[in-house]
Amino acid sequence: MSSYAVFDNLYPAIIQCFAIIFAGYLFGRVGIITTSAAKGLEKYISYLALPALLFQAMCTLKFEAVNWWFLLAMAIAKSSVFLLVAVFTLVLGRNFGKAGLFAIFATQSNDFALGYPIVKAIYSSSRPEFLIYIYLLAPISVAILNPLGFILMEVQRNIDSREAKSRCRSVLQVIKGVILNPIIFMVIIGIAGNFAFHETVPPVLSGILDVLGESFSATALFYLGLSMVGKISQQARFAFIVPAILVAVKTLLLPFVARELVVGLQIGGNDTNMTEEFRNYGFLYGTFPVAPSVFIFASNYGLATEVIGPGLVVCTFLSAPLMFMSAQMSSLSMDTQTNLMAVVIKTAFDVSIIGLIFCVWVLAVFFLSGKFKQLPHKLTTCLVSSQASICGLRHLSLRIF
Repeated sequence: MSSYAVFDNLYPAIIQCFAIIFAGYLFGRVGIITTSAAKGLEKYISYLALPALLFQAMCTLKFEAVNWWFLLAMAIAKSSVFLLVAVFTLVLGRNFGKAGLFAIFATQSNDFALGYPIVKAIYSSSRPEFLIYIYLLAPISVAILNPLGFILMEVQRNIDSREAKSRCRSVLQVIKGVILNPIIFMVIIGIAGNFAFHETVPPVLSGILDVLGESFSATALFYLGLSMVGKISQQARFAFIVPAILVAVKTLLLPFVARELVVGLQIGGNDTNMTEEFRNYGFLYGTFPVAPSVFIFASNYGLATEVIGPGLVVCTFLSAPLMFMSAQMSSLSMDTQTNLMAVVIKTAFDVSIIGLIFCVWVLAVFFLSGKFKQLPHKLTTCLVSSQASICGLRHLSLRIF
């Protein structure tokens, strides 16, 4: 995909996604949607909209088009990061529960609510087969890595509890939760339907699944915004060290590990262009933010909610520029030097607009609150004013020349 296509498709997709997330947060913040209503929406997404989307995708999946080496590379990448985080947490904190929870945080991506719209915007025309990997990569966390994290959390719960539970019972509860998970269940049913219906969806089900599947993206993003209510306020009261490390591992370390493994395994074989595309796709997938369900895990086990809450919020909003940069990088390698300069100019133009908007926002807050008269806000006001001037001049110069 060319750089211009990335700009034209990705910008609207990111803006739409985060606008819906913000709408969900706003509705929850002002109390228009209550906690009970949010739980109902979460049930609809988890047990109806998402299963319909998964079943339809698995039913129409062409297995011969799947690159299983790419799935293996991503599985190794996720497993390596999972193990690294778990071991470091155990060495530093000696807490099995936090080790399992932090490892899940570092590897479970928000594949469907936020990842799927972004991948669709970038690859729907150039590489439509890349969309199916979203459905195939999710079970790596849900069916393999998350149960390991749950076992560690159950171990810590038994250590902390006065009444020790049977280990066999704890393991059976984890296995039951995996089997009954809507993602795993519908993937299995969908694969069975793929063979039964010969890679097609029966016309009777097709219309119903289309309607339910189309409702998923908007409702999932809206619920993601709702799930952030009450977590942002925790950031001011808690040191950012642990959340910052976890966010860095999730959004920076995992993408680089995935990228290098894809290159090392030579996913495309002799086709270097195919290997490069899978490399860029693996990096993009790694930048997807953490799934909101991780906070639910933390709440259920009473573990580090003050870490997971702020981390979830920061990771979600930090993922936007990271996803954009990784998508842009995927197009630069195929561009000529002339197109590269055009991309640099267009990027500078867009960055100047974004910078100017945020500078005006900060100045408006300072002047309306009267903080610009106080130290150190006087210095900040001067710096922001200078930055706004530079952004404005750059914007004008790029428009003229």
